[in-house]
Amino acid sequence: MAKILMQGKERFMCPVCENERIEPGQKYCQICSEALEWEEEARAERLSIDEAIIHARAVAEKKYIEGFLCYANSGNIENNKKNDGCIKCAKEHEQLAEWLEELKKYRELERKHRWIPVEERLPEDDNYILLSFSNFSLPLIGRYEADNDGGGAFYLGDNDEGDTCLSEDLYVNAWQPLPEPYRPEE
Repeated sequence: MAKILMQGKERFMCPVCENERIEPGQKYCQICSEALEWEEEARAERLSIDEAIIHARAVAEKKYIEGFLCYANSGNIENNKKNDGCIKCAKEHEQLAEWLEELKKYRELERKHRWIPVEERLPEDDNYILLSFSNFSLPLIGRYEADNDGGGAFYLGDNDEGDTCLSEDLYVNAWQPLPEPYRPEE
């Protein structure tokens, strides 16, 4: 199958009769009836979640329009069945977009409250954080203090006595911000 560019769009051409109106996946040429063979192409790039939401909403809108056009042209059973199918498809795509929006929110929360390895990034000074240790199974609340030499140390809780986690044989391997405190809904 030959690929050609036509009016800035990629099109395909029949190798026998050079018909330029071949659609992707078409099995036979509509002019010469030649069987068309398609090469497997690499999978298309995955959509981002934002692109998937936009696509789902666009499909829903398109299907609503198709359904309403069928309804306007109703008068036979086939149009009514197509209308029902279009409206059902539109509602399913609206629901899909809503689920994707929820997934996006959960992913943002997960990113915000994930463990951050100390090799990746250190926390801001004097903010209370949750500390994870390579040699202790429970996370603890602590903080990080940078010193003037470009280094720093982790401390447990309000410890101002100078005992660092390291001096207590606790080896911090990751940290995460603390969640917001509970506030009853008003």
